[in-house]
Amino acid sequence: MNSPVRVLAYHNVGDTFELGITTVRFRQFWRHLELLTASGFVGVRLDEMARILEQNSPDTRRRIHLTFDDGYECLANGVFADMRRANLGGTVFPIADYVGRRSTWDTTIPRRRHLTWQMLRELSAEGMDIGAHTRTHPFLSRLAPDRARDELASSKARIEDRVGVAVRALAYPYGDWNERLADLARQCGYDLAFTMDPRRPFRRENRWALPRSAVYAIDTLRSLSGKLGLRGDRALRRECAKNVWINRCAYANWVFHG
Repeated sequence: MNSPVRVLAYHNVGDTFELGITTVRFRQFWRHLELLTASGFVGVRLDEMARILEQNSPDTRRRIHLTFDDGYECLANGVFADMRRANLGGTVFPIADYVGRRSTWDTTIPRRRHLTWQMLRELSAEGMDIGAHTRTHPFLSRLAPDRARDELASSKARIEDRVGVAVRALAYPYGDWNERLADLARQCGYDLAFTMDPRRPFRRENRWALPRSAVYAIDTLRSLSGKLGLRGDRALRRECAKNVWINRCAYANWVFHG
């Protein structure tokens, strides 16, 4: 399960109490950054990741890319500044219809505030890559093909228009994907697309269904080391299985929101 690039998926970083496990504390996040740098990980941006995929050759260097689904305000409130101090880059995947609004699409309490268009422009200017996370954060596999296409295409177009950058990458909401959606992402002009399945090989033929490991509030430095492959294959497989199980719990959103 070696990978030329490890991709971590965060959601929110903050110290406010909430019901849920997707918010990592600020101190916890900084300790994650310290672990990455101390372990010799080098940050890469999306364009370099695309080049690595094209090369499709083994490489022993440790590379890391941090991703942030949903596009919460934490990135503009110190998180990206901490990443820059650690010399690590990443991508934010905003939900196009919720930019500048609260997260009423989610079941998390209390509701979180999303980045504004101005914040996204400023983050982009400072070196953050900007991707897309659909318009409304649906379970794409449960949509009719035309509506799924609209979610992918219109979110990309709107973010490009409002932020002024090319949107190259997609993160599937809830990690919900299949081969039909991967092909649709390709048709809509995405160069890369990310799942929430860390077991998938990081290969060129999977570029529209790439692996990511989600990081949760319950993750210790030990479990994060396992996700990064620093504690051997057995620990990595265990963390991958845990990620898949927790991600399946996201289907509670489908039950509540339909």
